[in-house]
Amino acid sequence: MKIIISLLLVAVTIFSVASAAAQCTFANGSDKYDFSAMKNTTGYTFKPSNTLGAATYYWNVCDICQQCATSEENTVSCQVSGGAWRTIGLLTDVQFTAITDQPNVKGATITYGGGPNCSNGQARTSRMRIQCSESETQIVSVSETSCIYDIFMTSKHACPGGGGSSSGGSGGKKGGIGGGWVFIIILLVSITVYIGVGIGVNYKVRGLRGAEMFPNIEFWRSVPGYVADGAIFIKGKITGSGGQSGYQQV
Repeated sequence: MKIIISLLLVAVTIFSVASAAAQCTFANGSDKYDFSAMKNTTGYTFKPSNTLGAATYYWNVCDICQQCATSEENTVSCQVSGGAWRTIGLLTDVQFTAITDQPNVKGATITYGGGPNCSNGQARTSRMRIQCSESETQIVSVSETSCIYDIFMTSKHACPGGGGSSSGGSGGKKGGIGGGWVFIIILLVSITVYIGVGIGVNYKVRGLRGAEMFPNIEFWRSVPGYVADGAIFIKGKITGSGGQSGYQQV
């Protein structure tokens, strides 16, 4: 049963990470895009060089921006002006749209919303227009209008069939289910089978009814106590407040 609990905890952790991770693929007709290669561990930075006191912008693509010193979790883009940091886009609020004002231009606009509201009621939102080019990723411009922050970039990773490694290899990923999701699916199916078979055996063979049909019900009822004990123990280790006070030396 400890193995089952471990698997459940792993599944919850992986699912949370996968949910927080941004969608990085987009299809526009026959054009398939994968922007995952534009993730940058150091993020992207833009500050107008000819404007005194201008705001500085930090952002990432398909991942949180580590430079953003804001209180909101999952910040993908932010602005700092006069020492004040503002979130202007959350990783969890994302939408992909095709570039329509120039029919011959390949790429997409990635919109990250969910930032704090401005005085006009508009939530701070970043619109990243990323156009296909033959070169490495370039920042063209950043502008702001009524709390909508337009970021214009060009990149070879914004071309149909792009993605893969940041080294620019042509054998990039073109869709499909990632290994993490395959693991989650297998794990969830295994858990479902475990519960289903356990309930069936308890109902048919052991004649149990109600909540007692759930496999190893007594163990699961004790799990909250185990979690509480573990939390107290860990807290004691961290704070040095005697997390082992409930145990006797043998």
